[in-house]
Amino acid sequence: MSRFTKAAFSLLKKGIKVKRSFNPSLITPGSNVLIGGDDTHGFYGEVPNEDFITPQELCDLTGYYQGTLTDNSDGWLKFIIDGKIIFYPKRRIRMSVNWNSIYAAGMVYGDDTFGTYPSTIDTLQDKRITVGDNVFKVRLLKLNKPEPVDYTGKLGHAQYNFLRDSEYGKIFFNIIDETESGFDKWATYPLSIIGEGVEWQFTMEGSARTRPLGFYSMGYVHTSDFTKSATYGTFCWRPILELDI
Repeated sequence: MSRFTKAAFSLLKKGIKVKRSFNPSLITPGSNVLIGGDDTHGFYGEVPNEDFITPQELCDLTGYYQGTLTDNSDGWLKFIIDGKIIFYPKRRIRMSVNWNSIYAAGMVYGDDTFGTYPSTIDTLQDKRITVGDNVFKVRLLKLNKPEPVDYTGKLGHAQYNFLRDSEYGKIFFNIIDETESGFDKWATYPLSIIGEGVEWQFTMEGSARTRPLGFYSMGYVHTSDFTKSATYGTFCWRPILELDI
């Protein structure tokens, strides 16, 4: 029995309630008791680097060193999204990166395929790392939309509606203190928690489908004028670590 499983059963023995569909196989670093949401979409809170993985350790395990390692001591946010345990760094891990380099490292799609729109040599998107007793897929944020994505005219209210059911929306719209109605408030982080220059999985419609979609200014998703090979100081790697069970 892993140390995380032992911790969970210790909570049960002490009479501390956990969700009725509690699954010992989902025991991972950090709290295993939800502070908001439910067993499909919920928030467990923050996990310090020392209890999970540091940015340098993540780079070493994945072998990804493009750009510059950031001074990220803020740790991780832990969620269950669409029934899957995921960890998302509070800040970017590396800066001055491009989508192609992440794809070449097998860390864009996380689905053990070549992906829908690879723009470099076909590379299986199967990067996994082991942290303690757990194995995690390493990938980028999903949009839950068919590719390529037509983002024309998605501004203001239309943007919220378009992103509401995306992985991005399920993560951020429930934890920031500046959002539209219709979302639970699992936490009230400032808008700056979203960051900027973050690359997503998804390819945009048009321009020979060579442009990635991402959020390139704080809190707002923009169609990018840059190609998947473009490298700029603000473009960053901020991966999802998804529990692989």
